[in-house]
Amino acid sequence: MSRLRDKVDRQSSSSECEKESAPSPGAVFNERQTEVPTCTSNWDNNHLNQLQISAVLSKAYTPMDIINSFKIYRLSYDYEVFIDQRVKKISDHLFSCMPSGLQALNFDDFSSVPSKTATSLLYDKYDGTWNEKSFHVPPLPGPPNAKDEYWRELFRVNGELFSKRLMYMTWLREQDLPVSEHLFQELFQHFSAMFGLDAIGAPGVKRETLRIGDVEVTSTANLIYYDFPKCSHDQGSKIFVVCKVNKDALKNDEEPSPSKTRRYEEVGKQQICHLSDKLIGQHGGDLLTHFPCKSSIQYGLFGFIVQCTSITFTHLDCSEIDFEQIRRGDPSFPAGTGPVIRFSQPYNFLKAEDRRHIIPPLLKLGLIKSYM
Repeated sequence: MSRLRDKVDRQSSSSECEKESAPSPGAVFNERQTEVPTCTSNWDNNHLNQLQISAVLSKAYTPMDIINSFKIYRLSYDYEVFIDQRVKKISDHLFSCMPSGLQALNFDDFSSVPSKTATSLLYDKYDGTWNEKSFHVPPLPGPPNAKDEYWRELFRVNGELFSKRLMYMTWLREQDLPVSEHLFQELFQHFSAMFGLDAIGAPGVKRETLRIGDVEVTSTANLIYYDFPKCSHDQGSKIFVVCKVNKDALKNDEEPSPSKTRRYEEVGKQQICHLSDKLIGQHGGDLLTHFPCKSSIQYGLFGFIVQCTSITFTHLDCSEIDFEQIRRGDPSFPAGTGPVIRFSQPYNFLKAEDRRHIIPPLLKLGLIKSYM
């Protein structure tokens, strides 16, 4: 597994609401005065603790654990079996017939990708001609299927867009020009779309607000994955996944954040060491603020944290009753209960070994969206 597992990153927020210089007057939680910033870009893990939302850092869940283990969506048993069979069929076929464009991509981090290599994903390195089969997936086994053909075309189109974005980003880096956070956002947006997860990206995303006690909290995510079939004028948008993007890579020279006693967290050594308290709070605040708009097919709300080219899968597990207590500003949950946020380790989508761990769960999320 990649050496990224043991790294830590100091995060900074890119949201437009970072400009807020001071928190608004706080709301009362648990009969004591607590200040909750009005923008989630100013949150940290302490604010989640004050709301009795527990970030589980002593156990790292696999990406598929995040999706499977907590009865996240309302699916019949037969339908779950059908989805799992589709995921296995497509992922096995993809890994055995990996298109050359993705097969050639195997790097520890973005900084080690040469611009010439990024260009060769789509263009011949000798004569510069376009290779139309770089992201062409051979037909899946079995009788022709319209959904299979649709996915193959989706993979090809977004794979080419992903490569073009990577070409430009590596060229900027080699010219000693800044590579913006928005470019990393677009890079992951195209990568996830290869597996059926289409997103709306900032600055086009809608800013969400949530009143917690006397404080109106706002949040603007980097990427929002909508459950489009469930959207309507009457019910509003239905959010499937909330994604936070940070352009900074995981660092070698940082020490893990000190462990803190958490009300819900399993006893054990801290395993989630690549996320700062600030990033945990920011993403947790984003998940909480977007919770009222979540899709009806899931119990909690999925999340992604993208750090440069590394993705962490997350999930906010929260009941409607617990959410209403938080909204009122007076959460009081017995020990071992209450909202929980779980995390995976980071997986680098530029590294072949790591992609084996993230492609099946991304496919599963994409298939759930497309079949609902």
